[in-house]
Amino acid sequence: KQLSKEQLKEAQQKQIDTAKSLGKILIEEGLISAAGLANALGDSLKIPVIDLAAADIELEAAALLPESYLREHHALPFKKERGEDEQPPRLLVAMIDPLDIAARDNIGLMTGCDVAPVLTTEKALAEKLAQLFPEESVQGILSREQALKQPPTDGQPLRASVIPFIETDERSVVKLVTAIIEGAINGMLASLDPHSS
Repeated sequence: KQLSKEQLKEAQQKQIDTAKSLGKILIEEGLISAAGLANALGDSLKIPVIDLAAADIELEAAALLPESYLREHHALPFKKERGEDEQPPRLLVAMIDPLDIAARDNIGLMTGCDVAPVLTTEKALAEKLAQLFPEESVQGILSREQALKQPPTDGQPLRASVIPFIETDERSVVKLVTAIIEGAINGMLASLDPHSS
């Protein structure tokens, strides 16, 4: 099925009216598939496209950045290649917006690697992140904790049975944040070690 000029004009008008991206509108309207759009953009921008569902993800590469950062910036490092002749390692990063220079630069600074963006679809990225990070995210834990700390709407005081849950939850958050920070530091140290891959 080919996109007509009229369909494109209608989608462009919706883009103006809704402030959504043209690609998102075309996908929502069923005028193009997400994979078709990714391939077209990849060809146009000369950026490779990856099917994350079929890709081998190096867990060490994915763990170089905190899960919250990956979700916020719609990115997933999936392969780290050794640098040649004193060059920093090269980190291949699946992104839904490979032109996001700020995110690319931040990833490079956080990992000590040269970042090579690879285009992927939003759905494929979300599914792979959910697969790699099946535990509830820090954001989810913090949101639940905040909801529990809100005063009850019925005027009743917090029951004592809820208090230990909140305390346990806070310890879990501290452990999780500590693990994320340690993972980032270890990833940065590994990238500085000339004997690591």
